[in-house]
Amino acid sequence: MRIETIKGHDELLSLKDDWNRLTTDDRHTVFSKYPFIKNWHEQYRSFVELEIMLGIKDNKIIGIAPLVNDQGVMRFAGNNDCKEPIWDYADFIVGKDDSEEFYDSVFKKIGNRHFHLEEIKQDSGLMDYFSSKRNVSINSGSNISSITLPSSFDEYFGSLEKGFQKDILYYDRKIAAAGLTLEMITAPILGNARQLDEHLERFFDLHQKVWMSKGESGFFTNTTEGERVKNLYRDLASDLLVSGNYFLSTFKKGDECVAMWQGFKDEKTAYAYATIINPDYKNLSPGKILLMKTLQHFIGTQHTTFDLLRGNDAYKAKLCSVMGNNYVIADGRT
Repeated sequence: MRIETIKGHDELLSLKDDWNRLTTDDRHTVFSKYPFIKNWHEQYRSFVELEIMLGIKDNKIIGIAPLVNDQGVMRFAGNNDCKEPIWDYADFIVGKDDSEEFYDSVFKKIGNRHFHLEEIKQDSGLMDYFSSKRNVSINSGSNISSITLPSSFDEYFGSLEKGFQKDILYYDRKIAAAGLTLEMITAPILGNARQLDEHLERFFDLHQKVWMSKGESGFFTNTTEGERVKNLYRDLASDLLVSGNYFLSTFKKGDECVAMWQGFKDEKTAYAYATIINPDYKNLSPGKILLMKTLQHFIGTQHTTFDLLRGNDAYKAKLCSVMGNNYVIADGRT
């Protein structure tokens, strides 16, 4: 196996077909799919030095290490301009049969340079690869949680503690009485692209309203950085909607957004990525009920997991979540 390195945006664009081919394997999360790296690099390429390593075997790409060179430290691509990971999971992209040889080849190419790899799932092949390596540190990182989806919503609801069940039923009735309507966008059907644009603009505006009420600037400002983040969200959502990897659920009161969940999905997992709640309707607990409605949508489909991603919010424990951690693998010198 030989390693080739990709450093330019045009070269990255040429990888689309191979990248898509390699990420059909359900060992990889939705965050490894091509639209994430493409849209991220379009917005942040002036801040990063791309160094994607390709494993070539029999003249075919069999592995991709999506890396950047951060002043001599090799990190996963996908950070913002503050060097914080935007995406909840990161990994090398390679099939199980080729993984050992690919890992060996990549880290031989990295050589004596430092590496600091964050947001690695516990079941990643990198965890097994480095478990017996010396001079490498493996440390717990972000808290993560997920829900194993049963065959019916009634079964899931029955597994919740009685007090939480009563809360859900109470606020569900209040939301119905208040005349809130539920909308979901899950597939690229006629009209959804326009709806998506409208919902995202509401999401940005409401997000700013909430953060400014706390005396903070928020992410979606009208600054250069804020526009960069908004463009990333817009372009990524548009691409993922077309590929069937995006969902958005929202409660509305007329034209006013009350609560919104947006997330991603692949063949077996739905990922709840970002939420926002209108503080004017906080007394209705719309975020909690909207999450229940979103769960109900995915239960009974081919999806087996609803991933609540990073964060140790108290409500996640009440949802019968499977709690765990991502990991950080570093060379011990970073």
